[in-house]
Amino acid sequence: MADALLSFLINELGDVIKQEIEQEVRLVVGVRKEVKKLESTFMTLQAVLNEAEQRQMNEESVKIWLSKLKSTAYEMEDVLDEWGTEIQKSRLEKLKLVEDNGNQVPKLSSYFCSPISCVKQVVLRHDIAYKVKQIRETLDCIKNERKQFLFKMSERPEKGPHVHERKETSSIIVDRPNIFGRDSDQELILNRLFGVENSTNQLENETRDPRIISIVGMRGLGKTTLAQLVFDHEKVKSHFKLPMWVCVSDPFDRIKVAKAIIRAAKEKDTHTSTWNVLFGELCESVKGKKFLLVLDDVWTNDPNSLKEFTHILDLGEQGSRILVTTRRETVASALNSYKHMLQGLNSDYSSLLLHRKAFHGKEKERSECLEDIGTTISKKCHGLPLALSLLGSLLNKKVNENHWMHVLDSKIWELKGFDHQKKLVYPIFLLSYDDLESQLKNCFLYCATFPKAFKIRKRTLVRLWMAHGFLYSSTDQAKDPELTGEEYFDELVDRSFFQDISSDGVGREFCCKMHDLVHDFAQFLMRDHCYDSYNNEDTFCSKQHRNPIHLSLIYDERDASQGSFLASVRKVDNVRTVQCRRHMDHSFSVDSLSSGLIRNLRNVRVLKLKGMGITHISNQIDKLIHLRYLDLSRNKNLAELPDSMCGLINLQTLKLKRCKSLIKLPKEVWRMIKMRNLDIRLAGLVYFPEGIRNWKYLQTLSTFVVTAAAEGCKLVELKHHNLLKDCLEIKGLGRLKSAEQAAEAKFQTKSRLIELRLDFDSSEETMASTSSNGQIHRQSSEVLEVARLMDSVLAVLQPHSNLKKLTISNYLGFKFPSWMGDIRALTNLRFLELYKCSSCTELPALGLLPSLEELLIKNLTKLRHIGVEIYGGGQCVNEVAFPKLVTLIINGTKNLQVWEFGSREVQVGEIMPRVTSITLFGCTNLIALPPLNKLPSLETLTIRHAHQLTSICVGFYYIRRNTMSYLGVISQLNSFSSFPKLVTLDISYMASLEAIVLGVITEGEKGDNNNEISVLPCLRSLRALVCPELKSLRFLTKSLLPFKKIHLCNLKEFKMREEEDEDLSLLPCIRDLCLHWCPVLLSFPRNLPNLGSLVIEECPSLISEDDRPYLPISPNLTSLEILEGPEGPVQSLVNPRDIARFKELQRLTLYANLDESFIFIPESVQSLTKLKYLWIGNTSGMHDGGDWSILSHIPNININGKKINPSTYSASLSSSQI
Repeated sequence: MADALLSFLINELGDVIKQEIEQEVRLVVGVRKEVKKLESTFMTLQAVLNEAEQRQMNEESVKIWLSKLKSTAYEMEDVLDEWGTEIQKSRLEKLKLVEDNGNQVPKLSSYFCSPISCVKQVVLRHDIAYKVKQIRETLDCIKNERKQFLFKMSERPEKGPHVHERKETSSIIVDRPNIFGRDSDQELILNRLFGVENSTNQLENETRDPRIISIVGMRGLGKTTLAQLVFDHEKVKSHFKLPMWVCVSDPFDRIKVAKAIIRAAKEKDTHTSTWNVLFGELCESVKGKKFLLVLDDVWTNDPNSLKEFTHILDLGEQGSRILVTTRRETVASALNSYKHMLQGLNSDYSSLLLHRKAFHGKEKERSECLEDIGTTISKKCHGLPLALSLLGSLLNKKVNENHWMHVLDSKIWELKGFDHQKKLVYPIFLLSYDDLESQLKNCFLYCATFPKAFKIRKRTLVRLWMAHGFLYSSTDQAKDPELTGEEYFDELVDRSFFQDISSDGVGREFCCKMHDLVHDFAQFLMRDHCYDSYNNEDTFCSKQHRNPIHLSLIYDERDASQGSFLASVRKVDNVRTVQCRRHMDHSFSVDSLSSGLIRNLRNVRVLKLKGMGITHISNQIDKLIHLRYLDLSRNKNLAELPDSMCGLINLQTLKLKRCKSLIKLPKEVWRMIKMRNLDIRLAGLVYFPEGIRNWKYLQTLSTFVVTAAAEGCKLVELKHHNLLKDCLEIKGLGRLKSAEQAAEAKFQTKSRLIELRLDFDSSEETMASTSSNGQIHRQSSEVLEVARLMDSVLAVLQPHSNLKKLTISNYLGFKFPSWMGDIRALTNLRFLELYKCSSCTELPALGLLPSLEELLIKNLTKLRHIGVEIYGGGQCVNEVAFPKLVTLIINGTKNLQVWEFGSREVQVGEIMPRVTSITLFGCTNLIALPPLNKLPSLETLTIRHAHQLTSICVGFYYIRRNTMSYLGVISQLNSFSSFPKLVTLDISYMASLEAIVLGVITEGEKGDNNNEISVLPCLRSLRALVCPELKSLRFLTKSLLPFKKIHLCNLKEFKMREEEDEDLSLLPCIRDLCLHWCPVLLSFPRNLPNLGSLVIEECPSLISEDDRPYLPISPNLTSLEILEGPEGPVQSLVNPRDIARFKELQRLTLYANLDESFIFIPESVQSLTKLKYLWIGNTSGMHDGGDWSILSHIPNININGKKINPSTYSASLSSSQI
């Protein structure tokens, strides 16, 4: 770390002198001689730092000497930054000119040129000179002290360049880590998950709970990797309906863990914080489902606290499992789980893994000699995959005998003073760390400021590195630091310091994690300069953290006051980073970024106060001259930024996301000349000040607001920013008065943009003249004029062909421009959303776009027909239309009537060969669909709120409405397979739907088996909700169907006739059947041998007959719910004796009038030995409750909302009868 810092300071010293010359200013008289002496001193010290950093591990005196050097270097960094800032301010003074009688005359702004300010600048410059001299004298003393340690003044070992040939990050993501020697471990875990017993260790684990499996082993063995292999296994995906992965880590927080499980189960967050309510929500989220819950990295000191989470196994379907990874055997014992003790890789697999890493991409240099050296080195890793990966990556940097022997013979292997675990891996980490270039060392060490198991965003990390000056390039001054940072990130991934790389799919956002051992190693090296707290003030006050350079504070409900925050900050000096995090659901209020707080943060580079309740910022904010990164996001009551904030001329990143009360930025933001990233998403801004053309380094601008006012920033200012990348949203395009104003922005030159959002909402002007239902109240000539203007505006906003995501919203033009269907214009576009384009009557030729994967068409209220024009008007006849489309959503197009793939005049070739999901929502006038069954890859089809459809014959080429066919293109039905990959069919909220027919039989020859063809071979789930006219569900096939779930809800007219009952008998695979609110349903199939879950809710017409019980013959039924509403039958349909035949039942819920049959429940349920949950409701007026003590084997019994103990409940009933 010290080596990197000194290298940076040597570079900065030269830069400051260079700036003085270029700007023709002389801030500090006579200080150049001191600078020359400092450069010489730094170079002398740098020559011994490699050995010093190694020896500090075992020598306390060397450690103290290095600490003094680092502290002094940090002081020097502050002074140099102060010096450079003064030079920049002098430059701004010269640039601040105003027109005076037609001549340019210098006139200093009040911000810079007051007499008091000038005096202060003079004093400050002399102060800089004094500080430089003092620091130089201190460094001379430190240089002299080095002699007592007899450091070797030698060159560092030869290294290759710190960044090798540039690689696309996506390649890192696609290639999974090499995994060796875990096949047998994986097979054992899989067998346990599937309930297959194994004789190995059977005696040892025979008393354990077979539903809980713990993978136990020391850190670095690959427990998480093994769990991931199991979790991602195809058999696991098909066996468990609800797979969930939760990283527990330390400190253990049951609230946090419960929320993470609920998020994984429901795919949405919960805002509940009370444990009892939260646990109830958790139970509901897994109830009746076969789930696999992975609790990764559990190492709490109180393993009994996890037992609460094991209770959910009683609520899930039989076969549910919990898989735990832990380094502590006590955790596995406390959970009473099956223990799988993970061992290190054997010598053969260790050698294989190291060689695979070391020779990756360099097979030509492979030799028998190098293999022998590699095998010897692999034995030092003790079978730890993490250590082998790190060493293999290190050896890969230079594949030659000298380098490999240097690693093998290094003295670092002899490190002492660590526990057994660290003694095994820290030498390996140090070898890999020592091989990093100085800048990369700083970048790696900074990651110690993040919590363990934290998902680190690449883009954010690069900006933080940049804020601390880690990304300078001594060889290429013109190189973007962001590019350097991305190369550093890739290098650390390549060296295995980062893992679990993920991407958003379009290259905008990458994330990574650090292995716990690697994180511990980084924190060990940063132990005197980094403090990460979970609001632990006692530790914070300890001597070890008396002066942290990087401070991270985490607040929750235990202490979330302004006083505690201020007290924490005031305990430190020379802090570079302040990162505050709060509990997700807890309000926190610092209230004010006050002048007193600012004084304590005078050296800060990074200040993150996201969601901290800030409402006011002191006008002393400009005193934070070193500040590069400021995050004020989610401070929803922050209404104003002080004008003095524009004095933060070193600020690079400003985040104001979700500051909803903030309506404008300070007028002189142009002074923030080093601004590179501005994030104002979802802020309340309605005004954007002019002058951003001066932000010549601008890289990301989340949002640009077009204003109709005379003052304010104009769209033309964007023409100066061709470096813009990632995502840009333009709001208020409807306020433009001419297409020329849009054309001047030159979007076609912005080749680095990945996503573009064009919003034409003009707020007051347009919205005032447009009613909620889209009816324009202006005169027709005005409407036409506006539409033509918008047509011309959008036509000149063509983006660069590199764009991957495009959203167009609130567009009032009549048509879309031709470039939207131009292969050359949007050749790389993957995502397109058209939202509220309320005047457009047809779509562009989107089928021609070669890379489009996701298409969203929402609220195009005047769109009536989707036909050949979307496929290119015939241009796709011999081509593939939508060749890469995966997802199609058509939502809220309420006037859409017909969607077709072709016409009588124009036949389109292959269409949507890769589409897997189609959703039609709110197409209320839709009367005809294309032959969706022709789509070879379609897996999910959802049709909702299509109220004009009266029947859906899923196997036909057309939708039939009364006696008319609307597509008319009928081919030989025996020549294709209907919906060959459809898995899920959801047909809901259809006001006129009368029948659903699943099958393919040619019309007029119904029942002729010769005409039957392959139909729905993969369909697993059918869902029909709120279809009040639906009367019929038919399966026109004699083949057994692979259904596993049918959910019918709120079907007021649905009756199952005899032939339909027979149809459903073709469903031997069905496992879940849910019948809700079907008031006239008379019966359903009796023979469902694989049924596992049955729900009957408010179906009062179901009648139990002596010769045919209404409950099916289902020997594998594990969950049964019968819920009778207040308008249910006079006599309950529940027969407790009938329930007794379901011997596999684990969960039973009865909400019915059981007064007369209540007495038989204990006797009937007694034989259900696997029952774990019994819930009975709507019972009142009971006179004899039976003997409930015989149900002591059931752990959870709830009657009328109260959990009961069987023995005491029986006693209470007896006493009440007396």
